[in-house]
Amino acid sequence: MERRATTGRTPDGRLTVDFHARRAVADGRVVDLTYGDCSLLLGLIEQGEEFRDAGDLGRRVWNFSWAGEREVAVRLGYLRAKLGRDWVESTARGHRLGRPPLPDTAGPPAP
Repeated sequence: MERRATTGRTPDGRLTVDFHARRAVADGRVVDLTYGDCSLLLGLIEQGEEFRDAGDLGRRVWNFSWAGEREVAVRLGYLRAKLGRDWVESTARGHRLGRPPLPDTAGPPAP
């Protein structure tokens, strides 16, 4: 069986995942994750810009031959709720890690 990475990071460094700590840091915000969340998020990071359909994603991440659209969609929904909806992109072509807008670091407007 293929050994999976236990940490992951997007090329721009905005999202990092630590599987053992069950934690991600998204734009400086710490997010607690489950085992399944971490596995899926690391799988999404590993696939990069490529879209994957639900069945392929389930097989690659959890080695489930039966993982279907519903199972993967539910787990992707959990990730969206925890990280923010823009972090996971789903289209007719499949699913991949999204590219949310950069956080506003300018601060509040001057009075």
